[in-house]
Amino acid sequence: MTSCNGLGECLIQCECECYNEETEEFDEVCICGHREHEGYCPTNCCVPIECRNYKYCGTKQPQQVSYCHNGMCMNCAVQMGKHTYTNIIEECCVCFEDKIMLILKCNHKVCNDCWFNITNNNFGNNNHKPCCPLCRNLNDWTQ
Repeated sequence: MTSCNGLGECLIQCECECYNEETEEFDEVCICGHREHEGYCPTNCCVPIECRNYKYCGTKQPQQVSYCHNGMCMNCAVQMGKHTYTNIIEECCVCFEDKIMLILKCNHKVCNDCWFNITNNNFGNNNHKPCCPLCRNLNDWTQ
């Protein structure tokens, strides 16, 4: 397969109908992991999309990689933990704004922006683990 010029670095290549299995070659020149004519290409190829936390990390990645990490890049997925991301819009208990909530290990909800700030502040100090702003229980998924 050809190399990708897009930001997604072609981690996922589509198997388009122009792929010749006998010669293991594509019939046309590849632009970004898929054929120029796009008509036969699946929509889930390596076109880069923004991380769920793009305003913090500035990362774009292939759509397939994003699906594996709950819409986040690998760095954000590791830093933010294994919390449940929802499409629920509620008032955040920290900033009191109506935002999309994530559910912490303790089942309390906090907005993504506030949880990013909580984890960012705590990970700077090795002695502290991120705590829920309501119950103060640890939300460390390594335990």
